[in-house]
Amino acid sequence: MWLTARPDSSLANLRDTLVVRWRPVAKDGADLPMAARRRAIARQIVSMGETYDFEFVPARRGELRLEVRAAGPRGRLLVRAPIRVE
Repeated sequence: MWLTARPDSSLANLRDTLVVRWRPVAKDGADLPMAARRRAIARQIVSMGETYDFEFVPARRGELRLEVRAAGPRGRLLVRAPIRVE
């Protein structure tokens, strides 16, 4: 999955230059050590049963999309959830 500022969603896994940055803070209910809480490109591979917590501070108003994609090089779009930043 990833969090992007693209105005549209591509069905194929194209190179997305508008993926935002977030900070991971926890995995599976356990806080991450401070060294692992670096801001990074907002992409995360998630397996069944895993949970993650991220911190994201938007720079401006607009629309974002949280996209869930299939594994593999084609990265077919499975689900997208729009997020409005006001």
